Amino acid sequence: EEEAGEEEGETFYLKIAVPDDVAAAIIGKGGQVIKAMLASYGGSARLSSGGEYIPGTKLRAMFIAGSLRVLPMLFSTVIEKHLEVQAESGLQKKALAIKLACAKSAVAYVMGPGGKTAKELVASTGAKFNASDPTISQERIITMFGDPHQIASLAYQIAQRINVDEEFRRTATNLNYGGAGAAQRQPSQSQPSLYQPTPEFGLVRPAPVAPSSEPHRQNWACVFLELPSSKLAQFIGPGGQHLQQLSRQSKTRISILSEENFLPGIITPHRVVKIAGPLPNVQQAHELA
Repeated sequence: EEEAGEEEGETFYLKIAVPDDVAAAIIGKGGQVIKAMLASYGGSARLSSGGEYIPGTKLRAMFIAGSLRVLPMLFSTVIEKHLEVQAESGLQKKALAIKLACAKSAVAYVMGPGGKTAKELVASTGAKFNASDPTISQERIITMFGDPHQIASLAYQIAQRINVDEEFRRTATNLNYGGAGAAQRQPSQSQPSLYQPTPEFGLVRPAPVAPSSEPHRQNWACVFLELPSSKLAQFIGPGGQHLQQLSRQSKTRISILSEENFLPGIITPHRVVKIAGPLPNVQQAHELA
């Protein structure tokens, strides 16, 4: 990893909608499977209680959280258990479909203006997806179709986009719907992203995460932005001068994440720039870039 400043860990969320048989396979006898998963990869994972379904579905909610490195590994277990259940039911040849649940406001970050982002996601991952009717409940179900690699790649990219939405991050941890679940979900206006692509370097795909839980870093924020590989040398500058100057001037920590920070097999033509620090400083760094 090439960086200016110290490393700071950040957490991304995903909320997955799973049928009862898949939920049972993920938990395992006496919780052995989910415990082994967390022991191997780290992060965190929880499922809603039996019979506690996402409103309008017969699907239980599973919450997983981890870094950009850990989250895809946790999600790989979800894929594995879907495949196991599919094989046991004799439906091996059926196309794989995995569902995510997210706040209505977060879906806009996946679809994009006129569906532009959705088309880009389909083109880059090979997977297909659709979103449920927004009038059914406050959460929408995103159904992803494809082979395991395609779905893993799509889920990874969706996670980066929907974590920019404050309503998603607020509701993703809620697994108790209280029957209809209406009491837990109050409408909230979506917060637009402060981070847009820069003309010079073409930084794309904003994904800021929640502030640190550490008391002395309550105002700490972070944003991940993809940088076209062709612009990498220019962004770093001779001997890292541009990167270091930008970090000093904005008083932020700026890193170029290495390929090892991503799930093996996920292909992207970009490198990822991480900017961390107090929120005003992070915004300033992006503007200066």
